[in-house]
Amino acid sequence: MDIDVKGAKDALRQEMMTRRASISPEEATQAGLAICDQLAQLSYPREVVCSLYWSIKREIDAQPMLSFFAQRGATLCLPVTVSGTAPLLFRRWAPGDPLVKGGFGTRIPEASAPEMIPNVMIVPLLAFTRRGGRLGYGKGHFDRTIQGLRARGDVLVVGVAYAFQEVEVLPLEQTDEPLDWILTPQNMFNCRGEEEGGM
Repeated sequence: MDIDVKGAKDALRQEMMTRRASISPEEATQAGLAICDQLAQLSYPREVVCSLYWSIKREIDAQPMLSFFAQRGATLCLPVTVSGTAPLLFRRWAPGDPLVKGGFGTRIPEASAPEMIPNVMIVPLLAFTRRGGRLGYGKGHFDRTIQGLRARGDVLVVGVAYAFQEVEVLPLEQTDEPLDWILTPQNMFNCRGEEEGGM
């Protein structure tokens, strides 16, 4: 990675984490509820296997989104970090199932939970552009995972963020995978240039 690109990414990550730290838990939950209104306007595969996330560091609260998909009969799974360079794997989870401590302060399904291959991914981020650029925490797990899933077939990748996380330009590299949609509590950005669809 070019040292200037790395420095620019690191500076933007720190700025966004500082700004996000001022969000209260109540605000994070309200944002999650608003995101569900946006999710209801998207089109999905007939049988949804949806990967979500366990919120950390004042990310938008994923609990409302977990409930949203569970109530619609989707199969849910959560990402699990395998190693520093490997893509994520996904283990099945449903509300009420046990969780154990995972990396980076997350919670993950138990190792006995079946592995899944999602066709819908809801991913957090630190910064985004309306064209689908995403800045994560810098480990590249989601980029490698999305690349692998896209090579296997169709997968809908939706980033969720607060409005203040939008930027005009991101210092992106060839390995950075673009998102299909970005949802904020106020707006929906179709990064593929297609018409919106209903459920």
